[in-house]
Amino acid sequence: MKKLLVNKISNNSDIEKICLMFDEYRIVTFDIFDTLVKRNVYSPVDVFQLIEKQYNLEHTIKIKGFASERSAAEQKARRDSKYEEITLDEIYNKLSYDARVCSELKKIELNTELNICSPNTVMLDIYNKLLDKGKIVYLISDMYLPQKAILTICSKCNIANFKKVYVSSEHRCRKKGGRLFAKFIASEAIDDIDHVIHIGDSFYADYISARIAGINACMISRSSKKTDYVIENCEGDDFSKKTINAFISNHIDPKNNYFYNMGYIIYGLLLYSFTRWILENIGAEGTDKVLFLARDSYILQKAFVALSENRYDNDYFYVSRKSTFGMRLTEDYSVKNIVSKAHLRQGFLLEDLLKRIGAYTEKNVTLANNMDVNLNMPITLESVDKNEILNKYLYAVCLELKQRFLEEAKMFEAYTMQFIKKDRKITVVDVGWNGTAQKAIDTVLRKNRLDIQIEGYYLAVNKEDNGREKDIAVKGFLSNEASTETQRIKIKAIMGLLEFFLSAPHGTTKGYCEKDYKVFPQLEIYEYQDKKYVQNAFSNLQEGALKFVKDFGNWEFTDKIQITPEMAMQPLLSLCRSAKRKDLKKFGDLLFYEGVLSPLAKPKRIYEYLFCVSQLKRDFGNSVWKVGFLKRLCHSIPLPYYQLYSILIRRYKK
Repeated sequence: MKKLLVNKISNNSDIEKICLMFDEYRIVTFDIFDTLVKRNVYSPVDVFQLIEKQYNLEHTIKIKGFASERSAAEQKARRDSKYEEITLDEIYNKLSYDARVCSELKKIELNTELNICSPNTVMLDIYNKLLDKGKIVYLISDMYLPQKAILTICSKCNIANFKKVYVSSEHRCRKKGGRLFAKFIASEAIDDIDHVIHIGDSFYADYISARIAGINACMISRSSKKTDYVIENCEGDDFSKKTINAFISNHIDPKNNYFYNMGYIIYGLLLYSFTRWILENIGAEGTDKVLFLARDSYILQKAFVALSENRYDNDYFYVSRKSTFGMRLTEDYSVKNIVSKAHLRQGFLLEDLLKRIGAYTEKNVTLANNMDVNLNMPITLESVDKNEILNKYLYAVCLELKQRFLEEAKMFEAYTMQFIKKDRKITVVDVGWNGTAQKAIDTVLRKNRLDIQIEGYYLAVNKEDNGREKDIAVKGFLSNEASTETQRIKIKAIMGLLEFFLSAPHGTTKGYCEKDYKVFPQLEIYEYQDKKYVQNAFSNLQEGALKFVKDFGNWEFTDKIQITPEMAMQPLLSLCRSAKRKDLKKFGDLLFYEGVLSPLAKPKRIYEYLFCVSQLKRDFGNSVWKVGFLKRLCHSIPLPYYQLYSILIRRYKK
């Protein structure tokens, strides 16, 4: 026998190089399951749970415990058979159900096996390249399914142009001990077995058994059905978690761009689940129009269109906190109301307030100097009330802004009314947090005396009264008023990574203008216009996540999988808390705009902060992935970084 040239193929192997190693072989045989074909379940016995779910969905009289009974029937059939391999019919003859039920269950099993299968893209590339090189290809599989079912699965997975398939159920012998290989050699009258090589995933069934039969063999790496960031240790049933993990793992193609695959793994399930949640809610409650609020709903709208198949009228609504400010003042231009509607965060300076309301001008800076007002002073609603000089300064500033606020409100109203037809209910979709844009739209509707109900669907809703708009109907997917402090911290931890993913390829809305009797949004300069690497990163993340939405949405068994919000966010939370070093650098180096462009998590070396603690505080404050910042700062020290972050959040209430 010739010396084996290659002993293992992994997903990261060089396909061209591998194919060259098979040049001396005339005939190549392939195993099917776990080699050319992957099952989108964690374990083959999980198929039986899907069968039971499907049967019960179709019948009023339910069955229970089918998975264990089906496994026991297979074991009994093997014990009682005079052959080395059994058939599907023999298995079902051992079940206790009546003939009609067995017939239906068997039909469901064949359909389930077909629909859980997807091609192993790496091995399919090798398969097709070997065919292109003129190799004669056979398929050899240990499987109790009938050959007709195997051929249907191959056709679905685009496995074609093989000469013949050898299935153990047809020949009544298995690969074990080389017997099915021997049957193949004899049936095909192959006398030059040195020019035959078998490729499979099982060391005993594919490698050892082929060698016993005198055939060279090549191993491929078995899929672990797991990626680095799996769904586990969270609320939800184990079957659904394992099945989703397997589905994701089976659909990752290593040839794809890094960020594309990470989008599929990390963000896909969350994007799918949130979109499905919206569709279920509006399906039950009804809606006339769905407005996706710029900019964070850019990719959310694409997912919605993909899953809803255009069943709902929807629009992308250009809006921002700045563009709605005039309307949200509701014609109350007092200093107190303006400062209140600015939604100041802890640590805001007077300069930040001026920028937020569009009043940071040379004139107002000069006025501050003349009135001896420090623009770098921390500012709160309470400090404005108590500081008489500050109040006088802001009164002078706001007095000159009144006309602009009136004009802004008028233009926002005109822009909004373009989207209103004869609607009775409008749904707005956004990432969250306080519902400011929804409140502004609602104000327009009330001002025009329109009896239109408006409801917001958000990834997360602020639980605190501070900052959240009142008198609006909102629902939160990941968090709402009933969420615990622990859940709130989880969402805070992932929000930076999430908002980066949700980035839209355009600048923020700064206002509106009228042209030819139509109102158009005016956009700020796009922050990433000269940052192509960053643009490509979130574009690939979004494309990968959207591909998951389409793949999973089109899967036959999606409705059998129960996805909780905890499960949906788990891959992203896992990245946030336990990022591998490569992923920490890849994501941490990306720039994110939140007032200024800063890396998501890119600290300096720790010794550079030893004598400059203020710089550490500044860099940590600008980082929106704070767990990643801490972990990258002290990467060689195994600390509980997420727990440290949680303590900081609880301590400073941020």
